[in-house]
Amino acid sequence: YMLQIGSFRRSTDADSQKAKLALLGIQARISTAQVNGITYHRVVSGPYPGKQAAEQAKALLSRNGLDSFATKVK
Repeated sequence: YMLQIGSFRRSTDADSQKAKLALLGIQARISTAQVNGITYHRVVSGPYPGKQAAEQAKALLSRNGLDSFATKVK
């Protein structure tokens, strides 16, 4: 499982989100994607070894006011 913890048009906003996550002890990275010709900077964490680990990280994020969603990776 991977968690996406934000998608930003400005890379500086993604960097700021990544720094907030580091303070919570969550290692994240920024991936860049083109959507309809617009560049987005996605802040993602993982992969987590299983659904339970991803849900624990998601709960930590939620307790700290951060939204996220999980996707299953193959």
